[in-house]
Amino acid sequence: FINAQDGRMNGTVEQGAWMEINEINKTTLEFGWLSHISPRSTVKWYRGASSIGIYPTGLTINGVKSDYKDNLESKGIAIAGVTYSINKQIKFRLWDHWVENIFNTVFLQADGEFSLEGNRKIFAGVQYIHQQAVSDGGNADVSKTYFDPSQSANIYGIRAGLKNKKTTIRLNYTRITNDGRFLFPREWGREPLFTFLPRERNEGLGDVNAITANFLRNYFREKLLVDISAGYYGLPDVKDTRLNKYGLPSYYQLNFDLKYSFSKFFDGLNVQVLYLYKLGKGNIYEDLRYVINKTDMQQINFVINYNF
Repeated sequence: FINAQDGRMNGTVEQGAWMEINEINKTTLEFGWLSHISPRSTVKWYRGASSIGIYPTGLTINGVKSDYKDNLESKGIAIAGVTYSINKQIKFRLWDHWVENIFNTVFLQADGEFSLEGNRKIFAGVQYIHQQAVSDGGNADVSKTYFDPSQSANIYGIRAGLKNKKTTIRLNYTRITNDGRFLFPREWGREPLFTFLPRERNEGLGDVNAITANFLRNYFREKLLVDISAGYYGLPDVKDTRLNKYGLPSYYQLNFDLKYSFSKFFDGLNVQVLYLYKLGKGNIYEDLRYVINKTDMQQINFVINYNF
């Protein structure tokens, strides 16, 4: 959940302590304590709670503007993870993110990959995520809290696919139940859901059914990666603020992503072209607030990165 999300000039970085233990057979243990975060597109360091709310805060479950920016109290973020490989084919991961005084997130994922004839492989994965408030969710005032203690979140995901040396095909499904909103600060990273597509998230939503398909293929000795992805996201009504924090309608999304990595003299230079189209599906009640910069739009990104 906490990652670089480096779709900007400055990716997200963290300050704290981290320990990794690899002495146990087939098992990796990781523990961390994060005290400060510098969110992407910023150059400042913020204490963990102060970094929440730099991006839009949306509405409370009661439909009024959220006011948790600069009104949350937390000493930091504790993270613990275990990765266990049964064999070369099957791996389990269990992570816990505990944000002191605000909320807790448990993440469980199992992945399997099995060889077929002709250098082909079949793979599959399942996910489960559970979230609940810690204490009063950050502030005793409901309008100023981040995670309303009356809610919890449960997410189920499944993935299956086929790949060979050059091509990968994936089919993914995510279900966020109507127990409450899935919440995680957008300032800290992008969500690890199987159905995630660049330039959109399901954070802030409950009662979601999402399905996506991905086609990836390498060309020119793996220098060019072509990624074509499409998905449908069935979301709650835009006026259902209990489950729709940002007033986002249901939508279709189509992505074309081209990435070229140079070599030799230009080693480290990468060029990316990303095109996306989003088509709104849900009822917007003739109110363009639910459309502008959300759906019925196209976007083109041209990115040049030099890594050294």
